[in-house]
Amino acid sequence: MVVSMFLVQYYTPSPGVDPQQQKMMAFMMPAITGYFTWNYGSGLALYWAIGNLISILQQSIMNRTSLGREMREIAAKRARRKAGVGATIQGKR
Repeated sequence: MVVSMFLVQYYTPSPGVDPQQQKMMAFMMPAITGYFTWNYGSGLALYWAIGNLISILQQSIMNRTSLGREMREIAAKRARRKAGVGATIQGKR
């Protein structure tokens, strides 16, 4: 389950997120959920692992299609706009 959670974090694009925060989440979230599944029933781990595998499959398909590329470009543009890159101050250029 921990490996599948790590792969979901790795394959899912996160434009506009601080790279340091993204790296921390990629390693900490699988570790925390691994701890949870160690102490709870195996059904929960199986449920999360199957959900993660489906997410990995969906994301890999989206990464290969032209629609996925367009969606990543739109998300990256939105993240740049949110970060203020290329924005102008009201009344000044």
